Amino acid sequence: MRARARRMPRIVPILLGCLALGVSGTVLAGQPGLFFGGGMGYYRIRQDNFFNSTSGLTGSSGEHDFSDEHTAYRAFLGVDFNRYLGIQGSYASFGKASSGGGDIDSHGKGIAAVLSLPLTDSFSVYGKYGRLYWHKHYANGATSRSDDGSDPFYGAGARFLISPALAFRLGYDRYSLNRTHIDLPAASVELHF
Repeated sequence: MRARARRMPRIVPILLGCLALGVSGTVLAGQPGLFFGGGMGYYRIRQDNFFNSTSGLTGSSGEHDFSDEHTAYRAFLGVDFNRYLGIQGSYASFGKASSGGGDIDSHGKGIAAVLSLPLTDSFSVYGKYGRLYWHKHYANGATSRSDDGSDPFYGAGARFLISPALAFRLGYDRYSLNRTHIDLPAASVELHF
């Protein structure tokens, strides 16, 4: 019983601190300002007719389509102009995905408009639409080539404000890198200042 009595006073200040952070977060939610953050996700990549004469690559087992799942990392910096509108710049590294003896290594920099809908003072849903400036490198054994371009992308998700300076974000982004399609659900942490 004494061990429980000693632990209880330590837990109470921690719980009160968390409550205070939550309350202060709800007071300041949605105020304009800068934010930055990063996160990771597990994406699905797909490119139809990858192994064909236009790419100069041939699948090791005769298949034509490329598909894989892989971990992605991203960082972002943005501005919330008000509770409803913001803009965000981002960098995403999709790493090297492999399928049928071929590899795709890709990354990109993006810019997007973000529309938010606050449902409470500390919780909002958002949608974004922008453009990704990407680079990808294809390889299949000794044969390889690189490609650059830009394509539109979109995403949606939810933002949970934990404190005035800290938020947690769950989202889904859909990227197209020419004929390569990437579906990325991800979790991110963002810092506000």
